[in-house]
Amino acid sequence: MKTVVAVVAVVFLTTFMLNVGVHAQSRLLPFIRQHRGLVARMLALDLLLMPLVTWLVVLALDLSRPVAVGMVLLAVAPGVPLAPKLARVAAGSEMLAIARVVLAGAITAFTGPASARLLLGYQGQVDIHAGHLILRLVAVQWLPLAAGIALHAWRPRWAARVEKITSVVSSAALGLLIVVLIVPRLPVLGDLGWGGFVAALTTTAMGWALGFLTGGHEADMRRTMAATTSPPNVGLSMAILTAVAAPPQFGAAVFALFLVKALANLVFAKILGQRAAPRGRRPWHGKQAGWFLAHRSAGR
Repeated sequence: MKTVVAVVAVVFLTTFMLNVGVHAQSRLLPFIRQHRGLVARMLALDLLLMPLVTWLVVLALDLSRPVAVGMVLLAVAPGVPLAPKLARVAAGSEMLAIARVVLAGAITAFTGPASARLLLGYQGQVDIHAGHLILRLVAVQWLPLAAGIALHAWRPRWAARVEKITSVVSSAALGLLIVVLIVPRLPVLGDLGWGGFVAALTTTAMGWALGFLTGGHEADMRRTMAATTSPPNVGLSMAILTAVAAPPQFGAAVFALFLVKALANLVFAKILGQRAAPRGRRPWHGKQAGWFLAHRSAGR
């Protein structure tokens, strides 16, 4: 089963990043140069401010050791690959989200284990190599992203077809991962306790606020910064736990906290997207349509 899950995860990440590359075209480097101040603030928020805020929240609450460790591990692992999807849902800037995935993912391969060791006061050995993490990022994220960008530049017609195919495949793979990985593990949410839920939601909301504050004057950039600041890269967090041979309850806590933060961010991104939509384009629900027709008939 683990092998099947690993294969499906690779298929999802590869096709998803290929789709993102085709959609992004060749605008990533010019975007980073044009918005270098915003990108610098984004990295400072991801690598410095959010880990510090999370550490203070952990100190302030009476959390179990697995939950406290899980909170810190998720805080030092920003740059979830789904950030471009969240930006799209929030009607934000996908280019900023892609920059976050690429840059934060690369940097935290080096800083994540060291930051976790510092904040947790861990003195033991962490048997994890940044080079291995970088190779994994290159294989399943950066190369597909670059391939999508190159395909759009050289074969635009093929790119349109590939974008549709990869969208279907990545969505199917994500759905399978949810069924296989998330649904059976939903009971672990009960192990967090009220303190774990409060810690996860508090740091997530603080990430939204800090994202808005550091997002600059452009509304789509602020929405992207807010919607993609808190979602963590659970893969890196689990890799750190594996490197120190942590007991199973620590992995369960990390996964449960990730679920809470991910679901909260998805709802928040959806709200941002709906609020950003022009009034004339907002989809009508059945109750709204029924209310309108009833009042229109009464007025005749």
